[in-house]
Amino acid sequence: MKRYCGSPDKECEKGKQVYYAWLNAHGLDDTKPYRKPQEAFKWAEPRIRLAKEDEEAKYYKVEALFPVNSLNKNLYLEDELLRAARTLIGKPVNMNHEVPLEGVEIIDAEFEDGVVEALLRVSRNAEFEGKKIVDMIDNGEILHVSVEGSCRNRRIQSLDGEAGFSCEGLILTGLALLQSHVLPGVPLTRIEPIERMIERFM
Repeated sequence: MKRYCGSPDKECEKGKQVYYAWLNAHGLDDTKPYRKPQEAFKWAEPRIRLAKEDEEAKYYKVEALFPVNSLNKNLYLEDELLRAARTLIGKPVNMNHEVPLEGVEIIDAEFEDGVVEALLRVSRNAEFEGKKIVDMIDNGEILHVSVEGSCRNRRIQSLDGEAGFSCEGLILTGLALLQSHVLPGVPLTRIEPIERMIERFM
């Protein structure tokens, strides 16, 4: 609504039309909560076990990218995401695609169950504009992420009838944490603490 109607609090026909067309194209139901299978993120188990011993940081599970046609008209194909997922490891993290962040690092990443997942380590001292980043995430000020990347070739292609620019030879070059007022290109992305996973894996 912010993009098409001028305000996130104002509804208009164009905004609703684009929203519901996107939901329908991907078989999504906005009346139900979005949940991933609890067995997901199994690949990160060795790293998650170590997180319990790290008193200087908090760890977060990130669902960073899906094989969909984004709101930016970037078409992400599953085979490209499968090959590109691990290129995200060690790449820089920023806020809103603008401000580089210190003390935030991508320590691992993998493609699992149709999602590029990443494990994020955030120092308890890391700040953005005077606020602790861990507090911003835990309080819901940061809800989504957005990948940054480059591709060897771009070509027009369609997914479920939607035209987009597919990226061939995708290399992920960074990750942006998005404040709640910033619209993500892929609204399915999310970031959440891994405390509950630590209990499950121990």
